[in-house]
Amino acid sequence: MSKSPQEFRELCGFTYTKEEDNWHNWFSRAEAFKETAILIQDSKNKKAAPAYFYNAAISVELILKAILVASSKSFNKSHKLNELAITADVTVTLDQKDTLELLSEIIEWRGRYPVPTKEGRWHNYFNIVHEKHVTRQGALTRGSIKTFPYKANYLKLWDACEGKLLAITQA
Repeated sequence: MSKSPQEFRELCGFTYTKEEDNWHNWFSRAEAFKETAILIQDSKNKKAAPAYFYNAAISVELILKAILVASSKSFNKSHKLNELAITADVTVTLDQKDTLELLSEIIEWRGRYPVPTKEGRWHNYFNIVHEKHVTRQGALTRGSIKTFPYKANYLKLWDACEGKLLAITQA
């Protein structure tokens, strides 16, 4: 009698529950998105900026979830990075909280679609969230050096998360 693919996966221990509860899986995927974000950013291709921001945002979400899985903490299946950081007990600065807010918006719609699913989200993003992260000088608009998810700011967030994960997993 031959076994089904599901029976083989179960015999090998490759099950949904085991994989969902494996912080290594979450962290491995987070690292992949981080490395992709860095490659895109280092390419200096301005057309690839949305892909950089999206990959950076997803990597932060996944490392926060890796921390939560490693800590055996439950979490909502959401993209609210500030909530995840609080639940994961990751210490972030006020500027980084703003960066996490922007990265959450990028995950939810800005990184994937030209417009959100509702007009109200569009106005919230551009009138509130985005405005926290830009400075204007005449017709010139620039990202805030403190809160915009430039590579340096993003990597500081990543380091804070990775430090927390290492503290948990090497304890």
